[in-house]
Amino acid sequence: MNVSEAAPTIRRARLPFLIVVAAVVAVLDLASKAWAQARLETPEGFPHVIDVVPGWFDFSLARNRGGAWSFLHDAPERVRMAFFPTVSVLAIVVIVVAYRRLRHDQWLAKVALPLVLGGAIGNLVDRLRYGFVIDFLHAYGTWGGATHHFPTFNVADVGITVGSILLALESIFVPDPGPPPND
Repeated sequence: MNVSEAAPTIRRARLPFLIVVAAVVAVLDLASKAWAQARLETPEGFPHVIDVVPGWFDFSLARNRGGAWSFLHDAPERVRMAFFPTVSVLAIVVIVVAYRRLRHDQWLAKVALPLVLGGAIGNLVDRLRYGFVIDFLHAYGTWGGATHHFPTFNVADVGITVGSILLALESIFVPDPGPPPND
């Protein structure tokens, strides 16, 4: 019997789950953005706001040419159109490679990575199609005599954020069993 026959097999996360969850997130993101464009922009090109929770949350169309919190928003278009798609494609490759390396028992990461992947795909499609990302979820509140606004976001951003939180939770609370045998 050789060593490879005696070593236990490591069950890895399966790609169909990654593909299905990422596709669902991307489709929900793109469909919600299509709805937002159709519903939140008047024929004259002015935004229309829909109050969801008055004083706290509304739907308000925004076109984000930058990244999170308008990172590189004022950069020249050639810089943005080179930087953001490149980073998105690299992130997609890293996510797929990382997912393939997950052990079957890494369930938080197994859920987190498809959420991040779906969000990355949704925002990448916007950047390639329009040169910007469509945002429409707007949270805000008034306290201390001033109204404070959280940056407008979209379903892709929710997937990326929830996935990132799950990855952080796994790295903090789930012990690393160490390298598998013969890895």
